[in-house]
Amino acid sequence: MLNIKADTTTTTELQRGIPIIGALLGALMLNSLSYGQKIIAGYDPYIWKAYIVPSFFGLIFGFFHGRYINKLKSSSSALKTSEGKYHAIADFTFDWEYWRDVNGDLIYVSPSCEKISGYQAHEFLQDPSLFFSLVHPDDLEDVKQNLTHMTESTDTRKLNFRIIDRSGKTHWIQHNCLSVYDSNGNWLGRRGNNHDFTALKAAEEASLNHAERFRIFFEATNDAIFVHPFKKNGFKPFIEVNPIACQRYGYSRDEFLKLTVADITEEAFSPKNETINTPSQLLESQHQVFETAHITKTGEKIPVETNRNILEQSGELFIISVVRDISDRKQAEAEKEKLQSQLQQSQKMEAIGTLAGGIAHDFNNILTGILGYAELLQMDLNEKASSKEYLQGIVNAGNRASELVHQILTFSRQAEHKTLPFTFLIVVKEALNLIRSTIPASIEIKKDINSKAKIMADPTQIHQVIMNLCTNAYQSMNGLDGVLSVRVFDTEIKETNASPGKYIVLEVEDTGVGMNQEALMRIFDPYFTTKDFGKGTGLGLSTVDGIVKKHNGFIKVKSREGIGTVFQVFLPVFEEETFQQNVEQNEKAFRKGTERIMVVDDEPLILNSYKTILSKQGYKVSTFSESKKALEQFAQTPDGFDLVITDMTMPQMTGDKLSEKILDIKNDIPIAICTGYHERLTREKAIEIGIKGYFVKPVPFPDFFKMIGDLLDTDRLPQNT
Repeated sequence: MLNIKADTTTTTELQRGIPIIGALLGALMLNSLSYGQKIIAGYDPYIWKAYIVPSFFGLIFGFFHGRYINKLKSSSSALKTSEGKYHAIADFTFDWEYWRDVNGDLIYVSPSCEKISGYQAHEFLQDPSLFFSLVHPDDLEDVKQNLTHMTESTDTRKLNFRIIDRSGKTHWIQHNCLSVYDSNGNWLGRRGNNHDFTALKAAEEASLNHAERFRIFFEATNDAIFVHPFKKNGFKPFIEVNPIACQRYGYSRDEFLKLTVADITEEAFSPKNETINTPSQLLESQHQVFETAHITKTGEKIPVETNRNILEQSGELFIISVVRDISDRKQAEAEKEKLQSQLQQSQKMEAIGTLAGGIAHDFNNILTGILGYAELLQMDLNEKASSKEYLQGIVNAGNRASELVHQILTFSRQAEHKTLPFTFLIVVKEALNLIRSTIPASIEIKKDINSKAKIMADPTQIHQVIMNLCTNAYQSMNGLDGVLSVRVFDTEIKETNASPGKYIVLEVEDTGVGMNQEALMRIFDPYFTTKDFGKGTGLGLSTVDGIVKKHNGFIKVKSREGIGTVFQVFLPVFEEETFQQNVEQNEKAFRKGTERIMVVDDEPLILNSYKTILSKQGYKVSTFSESKKALEQFAQTPDGFDLVITDMTMPQMTGDKLSEKILDIKNDIPIAICTGYHERLTREKAIEIGIKGYFVKPVPFPDFFKMIGDLLDTDRLPQNT
């Protein structure tokens, strides 16, 4: 152990006294020798007592005192060596080191004090009160109480406080001091260490603030929060849940800590059955958002949206899930979907009601034409040229009947829309014939059609546009006398707000009640209507607007209250040159061949017609009225067929099932499936199965042969009809 200032002074004083003690001892020794001669000459007791004995004890004292002085010299040297070693270390530490003696006086301050306080070591040694003047006023009393009283103690004193440095900056100081003793156990004072932990304190406070914010969010959020350790395959029990989770699910916190995600997830969405949103996938993506369903303690089902993240804490991975109850959102979506479905169905039924009377009338006319042409054929079998013309009339009437059925499917069953070039006035005349049979006779229909232009569009949708506009027109006249005017004419647009070019214009005008400016601004908004409650869905004009825009057209509207309304629909004209090119391409597609074709259909009439027509084109045709027999034959000779054409709806086995089994046997065989109308098998589902051709009966023969050619020719893309 090291000595301090007081011991060094004592040693120095003793060293100064050594010559004096030596001189005194020398004098005694000389006196002893001079009187020794007297002892030899003759004995004198007085001289023995007065000189010899004291001199003897003086010699003994001098001997032992000299050894003590040498020991003091050795201790002084060790002290200096020890202090030198301490200073060498303390002078280069980052902490502020100091020593106080038994009286509390500073005897050493390390140079590091300047980096922390801004004051140099000699300033603290010169002014003992400087240290306490730097202590923060709020901490001063505590510091003085712990550091001013110098008492011997083996305990280490620890204290945290603040100081204000020379520049006015505040530092957090971690103070430690302990007693110091020499090798003989003598208390020499206290050694102190001041460590600046300002940065650590700031980090701790920031961490505490962050933790506090997280705690507030964790407890106050309206979403349930679950935390559990990461497990690659499966889920470990929760280690933390927030209060809203306990409230919403009905479990206490202790009960929750015994559960896993699988325990609160509905069986249909159980993590055990999931192949997506797994923990291993979360490890790759670090973030997952998905919808699922949870079950409360009482068995109530809650649709939820889970926002799941993975985080690392102290080398361990955890999953934190923020789970939002989306019951209200799901209910709103369901109600909206239901309302939209009801409104759409209502609009369709309204259109079907308008068409029903006209379709019945038109269908009777079509049947009359078919029967009339058939009778003429019977009467004129010998006149071949005339018979051919009559047969063409039958074909035309049959095609028209097919189109009417397709219209009904389009309105009631969402049949697919096909875009093709056609003469606009034909659809207008057909629609007006239907309108005439449904509106009151008191309303006059005026027609002024001055265009033979073609448009590229879906005829059924254009028919719907005309029907909706005309229906709105006569309803605006409230069933009273009035005039419904329909005009069709060509025009050329050069305006900057529309694509320039040739357009065909459909103009529908009525002499009804008209609309004010406010209603005019909203007529194309979904669900907006000026009709009385229960008399309109508000979707008619919205549908018209959507169809027209889909066909790259636009609408203009004029209206005056008490006078009437005029709608003008502008649709781009289809150029005849392009149409003729498409016709020529279709004619080229009417190919012949020698390939082997399997035809499967439960209707003998259709089988016979397909076999006759395909055979005339050179194909080798095998027909089957039962799908199971067709499958057995294909299984025996899979290389005996180049193409399979099958009906969809058949007893024993449907066309899609037959196609799947055939593809299992030979996966590269092209298959075409035909259907009158089947809701279960859509074009998309057929493609997923591997069926390459899909068409709806009846299909025109040019389209039929083009599809066969596309399927058999590998250098041509398959095409559905």
